[in-house]
Amino acid sequence: GQQQRVALARALITDPEALLLDEPLSALDPFLKIRMRAELKKLQKTLGITFVHVTHSQEEAMALADIIVIMNDGKIEQAATPRKVFEEPATAFVARFMGDHNVLTGRVTSAKDGLITLEVPEGQSFTVRGAGREVGEVVDIGIRTDRVRLASATDKTLGFNGIISNIEYRGASVKITVVGAGSDDFTVIASDGDYFANPASVGDAVSLSWALEDAVLLGRVSA
Repeated sequence: GQQQRVALARALITDPEALLLDEPLSALDPFLKIRMRAELKKLQKTLGITFVHVTHSQEEAMALADIIVIMNDGKIEQAATPRKVFEEPATAFVARFMGDHNVLTGRVTSAKDGLITLEVPEGQSFTVRGAGREVGEVVDIGIRTDRVRLASATDKTLGFNGIISNIEYRGASVKITVVGAGSDDFTVIASDGDYFANPASVGDAVSLSWALEDAVLLGRVSA
């Protein structure tokens, strides 16, 4: 941490117009990362210098950035505020990389009245709000991991049945991984209270559901 502070001071003493930080916190332990993250944010606000911060840490990017630019194979997949990236990922890559959305892929079977219905290879159908897609076109949809419920859907296009493949206790939350609807790692982030009120085990069959507003139609980056 002290080495990083010294390196930062050496860079800032030249009064630069912009500062490039290439994974400056990668070698620090988790507790020190949080402290240095706060110092960086305070320093940037105080000095008013543009910081270009390169990182592979989604949490770090969300905590520090005014604008997040997500790149894949040299192409920009999305450039937006942290909140927009979190709530409205532009592509399947962004949705998966940021880790807050599940992705389901299928072919459009209906597109009318502002709703698109797609069918995945396993046969289930799902509905999402959106337009501009043709019947037969392959599309991706993202579903918020923290908005998926361990309960049967009232609308069959807003959920599916699957098998639990992994459970991780995280204190305030529990991460549940489910296989189904063409996904090997469909994720549910449940509160510890909700999970332990009705606990499940690896190998159990479960019903998953979500609300229409918790799914987003994802785009694709042109070649």
